[in-house]
Amino acid sequence: MPRRPNLPVRALLLLATACVLWAACDSSPTGPQDRFPLAEAMGFDPWVLDSVYDAAERSGWSRSLVVERHGEIVGEEYFQDYDATSLQTVWSVTKSFTSTLVGIALDRGLLDSLGAPLSDLIPPEVYALDAAKGAITLRHLLTMSAGIPWVEGSDGSEYPEWRAAPSQIDYYLDKAMTSQPGEVFDYSDGAAHITSVVLEHATGMTSLEFANQVLLQPLGIEASDWWLDNDGYCFGGLGFWIRPLDMVKLGRLFLDGGMWEGERVISQEWIDEATQVQIMAGPDDPAYDQYGYYWWVGTAAGHQAYVAKGYGGQLILVVPALDIVVATTTDYTGSRELANWRFGFADDLVRVGVLRAVVD
Repeated sequence: MPRRPNLPVRALLLLATACVLWAACDSSPTGPQDRFPLAEAMGFDPWVLDSVYDAAERSGWSRSLVVERHGEIVGEEYFQDYDATSLQTVWSVTKSFTSTLVGIALDRGLLDSLGAPLSDLIPPEVYALDAAKGAITLRHLLTMSAGIPWVEGSDGSEYPEWRAAPSQIDYYLDKAMTSQPGEVFDYSDGAAHITSVVLEHATGMTSLEFANQVLLQPLGIEASDWWLDNDGYCFGGLGFWIRPLDMVKLGRLFLDGGMWEGERVISQEWIDEATQVQIMAGPDDPAYDQYGYYWWVGTAAGHQAYVAKGYGGQLILVVPALDIVVATTTDYTGSRELANWRFGFADDLVRVGVLRAVVD
């Protein structure tokens, strides 16, 4: 799980303030209005927005920052030789795409309910579940409360061991349960992966094939990719490759109640359920200490918000009251400590910096 760094990241605010003060003294007839021609019409202070994008560029690790409001792209820039066509891995942002696919499968009757137990969803030839694990439901997986322990987001993360295992399915389901399903939030790539396994057996196709058919193509998303596990399943919690503009499309789909260009892609009922509080997630990030179905739920600039978070700084922030979607990607390479620090910077960039530019 992406964690906030131990020390708060506030260099962005200092840089933004300095840039705004400089801009206020500048008498040039051109400036941020040319960089962001729609900013003022969409309710942004272009000078503040300018400082935020400068902070992203100067950081040396931001790869993209896209700001959309009322269906219009207000700002879209790429850094470090990335451009609008570059596919980027979005790590745990993948989980929010996976849960959206579950919602579509439910809408289409391919899955019966979130209360369906794994014993009805995973064939015995894939894994022979005992009675306790067979009683885990799809809802338990989506709320990270399956009762199977997992260590993630720290130096002791079992992610490398899980990825190196002969079977990622066996690695997770072989673990002994330590709590009753539904009782304890335990953020887990393993649980999210089993969700993809369930999805593939329900739909009769890979998660990527299903995504292309029911989500990506309807949204005009033509390019994507998805890593496979050692058994040939798409990873449910990571490994999705997509463009930042297309990350924004997922947020816009949710803001528009599941409609895209006059066609329904996913039900409003699923969107409401997936982005409302289903379980308390703990204190790792006070701004988002609640969880829906693979969406973090909390506040941003004093407004209710939900966000898809990916390791090292991949984010989709959705603020319904402001009708805003912000997406950013970041260089996640290096140590886990460095990746966590960069995640904190990216979170400040979108939740503090961009929203600080909103004036209307």
